[in-house]
Amino acid sequence: MILAISNEQEKLISECCRENGFEDVQIYTGIKNLNSFIIRDLRNLNNFRYIIIDITSTKESEEEIIRTVVAIKSMYNIRVIIMALGYKVGNTLLSKLFLEGIYNFIIGDNYQTQKEEFTSSLSGERKSI
Repeated sequence: MILAISNEQEKLISECCRENGFEDVQIYTGIKNLNSFIIRDLRNLNNFRYIIIDITSTKESEEEIIRTVVAIKSMYNIRVIIMALGYKVGNTLLSKLFLEGIYNFIIGDNYQTQKEEFTSSLSGERKSI
């Protein structure tokens, strides 16, 4: 089961998940505060194998994003996939997340590359940023 948080990329997420054999996807939109939603509102991610977080749809600072992602990773046995369309390899936020053990990123600047990155992330291949 996959949980996705995005305000603009629902179509891409659902299509890529479906193409990779994942039919059970819950996509949440309109999330203003990622930390509040994950820690307080959602409360339990034990039923999910993956969480896709579109960091372009949050207004939180880099440090808040990192703190939330690290909390998720430490509290649950779940693969974190960061969707950061428009970000470039070497970006400081992505580098900090990588140093925290997050290895799955969707940053492609075209649809085909994004789909390939989704396939790679859902299969568990490690990448470097």
